[in-house]
Amino acid sequence: KHKKQPYAHRLLYISMLLGILLSVEELYIFFFCLGNVMSFRNRVITKASIGFALGVIIGISLTAFFVSTDMNDGKLYLVVPEFSKRVGNPLLAFMIEAILSGLLGACGNCSSAVYSLESWSITKATVIHFIITVIANYAVCYTLCWVSPFNIGDNLIMLVMFVIAYTMIWLTQYLRSKRNVAELNAELKEYKAMHHI
Repeated sequence: KHKKQPYAHRLLYISMLLGILLSVEELYIFFFCLGNVMSFRNRVITKASIGFALGVIIGISLTAFFVSTDMNDGKLYLVVPEFSKRVGNPLLAFMIEAILSGLLGACGNCSSAVYSLESWSITKATVIHFIITVIANYAVCYTLCWVSPFNIGDNLIMLVMFVIAYTMIWLTQYLRSKRNVAELNAELKEYKAMHHI
């Protein structure tokens, strides 16, 4: 039987932060009012760069906090002990964790650029974004020993959290689009009334 990691439930939140919070559309690029003037390629590159940096910071910080707190032996753990043992070198394990955390952040953040593709429906963009983020998230979680692939409960919890989060993302995007259409229709109606069309 696979030994349960005492910090596994808390490490689920690392993957959720990296995989979902970094993927919220417009959080970074549109905050700086660049979303409408950047090409799709530049938007993806910028989002990936920001996501990578934040992924490294969040992944390492939360791993250190949760694992060190749960181990409670006075030591600072920058990586999950099981992953460090598997790699055989603590420094190399830390470097791998930093790179994979960054890639997870980059993947989640840059894949949100699909929402800017006008030819795609909100549903299609959300499903594609969901698939990319979930696959990247599970791959990194398993590799870094954040979650065991043998722990069905933790894996189901993570999947349910993704489904809930992406349902909320889809609903937010849908309501925003509906509001924008209503505003455009109101402006068009007003324009027609003013010009007797």
